[in-house]
Amino acid sequence: MYTIYIISITLKRVGKGNKEISSSTSSMLDLNIGLMCNLSLDAGPCDVNSVMFYYNSDTRTCEKFNYGGCLGNANKFYDYRECEAACHVEDQSPEVCDQPRSIGDCPFKFNQYFYNQTTNECESFVYTGCYGNNNRFHDRDSCEDLCKIPEDDCKLPADPGVGPYSASFYYYNIQTGSCETFLYKGSFGNKNRFYDKEECEEYCKQLA
Repeated sequence: MYTIYIISITLKRVGKGNKEISSSTSSMLDLNIGLMCNLSLDAGPCDVNSVMFYYNSDTRTCEKFNYGGCLGNANKFYDYRECEAACHVEDQSPEVCDQPRSIGDCPFKFNQYFYNQTTNECESFVYTGCYGNNNRFHDRDSCEDLCKIPEDDCKLPADPGVGPYSASFYYYNIQTGSCETFLYKGSFGNKNRFYDKEECEEYCKQLA
């Protein structure tokens, strides 16, 4: 015989005009995100094969997978940065993307890509096969997923999304040229959404 304990958690919603954010609401949002990021890869039963990203809790990185287009679970994101932001991935992506092109120091020739900060483009170069640095990718898509700043994202208006939560996020205000706070409800919205001001400024700094 088993005893089942049911824990009831009451979420305090933020009322209109109230700029305070309920700690219980924020904690619940963080809890839901934590559970979501630990879900195993699930491509779903359909066969659309749309490229998305999921958080791999074993490697602690965001990785590509082919999503079938239906069902699956909540551990899926449209791009690397969305996955990285949601699951608090602690990688070295800014440092990687800031590194200069380095062809290495061996006699071989491999076509690779690097991120050029000046042009905000991923460009091809010939890698010699050893040494060099981490600003080196096998294909353009992988480079762009990690490094390229899609400027249109930063031009989108603040979008609170839908849901029962109210958590403080930042968005880039193209009119003022600065990163400002807004309340996000937990689902949907757009890509002009960041956990903190520093991340927002780093991501959209080229528009400033």
